[in-house]
Amino acid sequence: MYDDLLRRSISEYSGQARAWESQSIISREERDALETVHRRLLADEDHWIIDARRITPLQTILSGATWLAVVATVLTVWMLRNELGPTWRWLLPAYFTLTLLLAGHVARRQREPLAAATFLAGAALAIAPCTLALLAELHVFTVPALHVKQLFPETFTTSKCYGVAHGARGVRVRLGR
Repeated sequence: MYDDLLRRSISEYSGQARAWESQSIISREERDALETVHRRLLADEDHWIIDARRITPLQTILSGATWLAVVATVLTVWMLRNELGPTWRWLLPAYFTLTLLLAGHVARRQREPLAAATFLAGAALAIAPCTLALLAELHVFTVPALHVKQLFPETFTTSKCYGVAHGARGVRVRLGR
């Protein structure tokens, strides 16, 4: 239905553009430019959607840096935990997460929606491992429940992971607004 309506409307606009050219209201080049746009709209969606969504090198760097910070947070919490001192175990993940949150906040204030969305999405993903690291150092939820198989038996109890997941979900909902 939408496709038929779009085709009908574009056909009318193309006819109108030809009429304007014959009345010397627009030039032949302007009519050709309009018809090019009309053809792109009528073409398969794949072509014009890809053209409209090209990613610049700066956006690629921005996304790459954000995901690098998220991966660094996760690796710091799970892989480097035993090699870091007690303070660094929670401070490094908190630093990465807060940096992403602050960058997202600044980008949002400067009306940069793509940058804000990228940074805040990264922060939303980094919040869970950061909170896990903090709870582990504060020794909160450290006693595992009886007869419950633990997801990460040594440091992160299932109840701790469950609580952090729900807390991170709440923060993600809040960041999405």
